[in-house]
Amino acid sequence: MVLSLPRDTYVVTRSRPYLRYSILHTQYSHFMNNPTLPPTKLVLRTFTTDLPAAEVKRKLQELVEKSTHFNTSFLNGEWDEDSRIGGFEQHGDIIIRHSSERARRELTIEHRDGDQPLVVEIVTALGKALTRRPTLPVPGMNRPKGMAYFFEMIQGNPLKSKILISDAVVEAAHDLRFEDYRMARRALDFLAKLREIKRTYLTQDKETQIAYHMAQVNHPDPKVCLHEGQKVFLRNQITIKPDIDGPHLTMHFTRLPKGKILVGWAEETPF
Repeated sequence: MVLSLPRDTYVVTRSRPYLRYSILHTQYSHFMNNPTLPPTKLVLRTFTTDLPAAEVKRKLQELVEKSTHFNTSFLNGEWDEDSRIGGFEQHGDIIIRHSSERARRELTIEHRDGDQPLVVEIVTALGKALTRRPTLPVPGMNRPKGMAYFFEMIQGNPLKSKILISDAVVEAAHDLRFEDYRMARRALDFLAKLREIKRTYLTQDKETQIAYHMAQVNHPDPKVCLHEGQKVFLRNQITIKPDIDGPHLTMHFTRLPKGKILVGWAEETPF
């Protein structure tokens, strides 16, 4: 059942995260970890390429199989255009996307700052077929696919005093087709107000009361995530419908003993 959120007004002062990039020299001398960034910071790199998607996939498969740098890593991705390299010793997944929608082929690599040595290996394996492009902050609909940058933004937002976003949510959000940042932010603001709504329940409108009850439902088959080394059951859910037709976003959450809301998983649900 889709939760209809009360339409109270707020201002989003930061609609997108700042996407950092480094200038690559031929010898990759500047393609190293930025000491000012945490190792889990998301980084986006953009290239043009002469390689078709199938050839990029083949080279990635060969790299992961043969390079000692990827001994504990694995390659996922059903389609040639989208690949994901995960690993037990990585700071996060490395997402490689190939696009030929425009006049030229484009390759993007999304990764955590601490995994830059592995990205150097990927760029080296693809060789001269890559031409670096500057990755600048982008407005509106030109932002990267998925919701990973939105959830990373929330991790560093003042809202974190009431809402915790797990790294698992950021990783899962790379592949989401849901892209309504505004509605997702409204849902998180609503979760942050649950205690206040409980105290003022009788003064709330009908829509808010229904939304509050929906958020309190304990689901019988909850998702589980790790938080501070402990398994946490995410028994509550909130589902967001975008303003336009498309997949809905379901966030799985729970209230921690100290009162904060932990959002531990996010996924798409049918229209």
